[in-house]
Amino acid sequence: MTNLSEQEHNRYMRHLMLKEIGEKGQKKLKSARVVVVGAGGLGCPILMYLAAAGVGTIGIVDDDVVDESNLQRQILYSSQDVGKSKVEIAAQKILDMNPHIQVNKYKTRLNQQNYHQILTNYNIVVDGSDNFPTRYLVNDACVFLDKTLIYGSIFRFEGQVSVFCNSSQSPCYRCLYPEIPGKGAIPDCSQAGVIGVLPGIIAMFQATETLKYILQLGDSLSGKLLCFHALDMDMRKINIKKDVNCPACALRTIDINNYSYQTKKTIHDISCDGLFEELEKKNIKLVDVRQESEYQKQHIENSVLLPLSSIETNMPNWDKQQQLILYCYSGTRSQKALEIFREHGFYNVRSLEGGIVAWNKYIANKRN
Repeated sequence: MTNLSEQEHNRYMRHLMLKEIGEKGQKKLKSARVVVVGAGGLGCPILMYLAAAGVGTIGIVDDDVVDESNLQRQILYSSQDVGKSKVEIAAQKILDMNPHIQVNKYKTRLNQQNYHQILTNYNIVVDGSDNFPTRYLVNDACVFLDKTLIYGSIFRFEGQVSVFCNSSQSPCYRCLYPEIPGKGAIPDCSQAGVIGVLPGIIAMFQATETLKYILQLGDSLSGKLLCFHALDMDMRKINIKKDVNCPACALRTIDINNYSYQTKKTIHDISCDGLFEELEKKNIKLVDVRQESEYQKQHIENSVLLPLSSIETNMPNWDKQQQLILYCYSGTRSQKALEIFREHGFYNVRSLEGGIVAWNKYIANKRN
């Protein structure tokens, strides 16, 4: 086990004073290898606390860039970071906090092609993702690779935390939620919103469980789901039973390399190829359903702005036979907008799959 330098002794003095941690515990933290999937609302505070505590090797997995709408809750970033890689900024910020740690950067979305290469190098995986396909992939990968998973999720004013230890008695995420919800079944933060402090609260619990697991202190949340509600400060724990028919941790029938981790596509989607063809025909109305600040920063040429939040109250008097193609940042809000339009008699309407993020990559590839 690696010794602590004099500087590290000074830095971690408050840990060393705790008999439950001491120098032996601090050395455990220094030897630990933790990867955080997602550098957003949950990932930012998690990374800060793990780095400050002296976790020796920290991996960061995220393919996104900083957006202005992130700044309300993603506390590692500032206005000057908008448009820059989250992984690059987060890595530099936590290294500035603690130069005694090692940070590994993975500027990619965790997927079926790279999960083995990335996660194999770590003892603990902390889930800070914000979408169901990644969440289920992380769970199944941790089961397959025998990794401990520290789970957290947020929604509006509510959050959940648990620890999935991947032991013969411990349940996994699929024991709690067996199947990936259908597309649009549960809105994300871009649709439903989230109070800015909530990710910090849930992330604090996740970081605490991570440190406890490394140090083997206290009672972990393995087999329990901690539920927190910010509006009434209600916090309770629910027991999670291991599902003897769970295809991931019990039966192990899921072939992670061949399983589909995408939520079911709707027939109302249109691909970037399809949009490109329609734009050449010039017979569509292209509608951006994001906020005005997002539209002003960047939008697809010849699109009109109609924020999702105002569609119900300001339903436009457009020709219901004209083809409408809606887009947002990643495709979630435009699906919700599509449902509203169809409820009002617009049936020739589609949503751009992957949103402007996918469109930008598509156009960049065509130019190359």
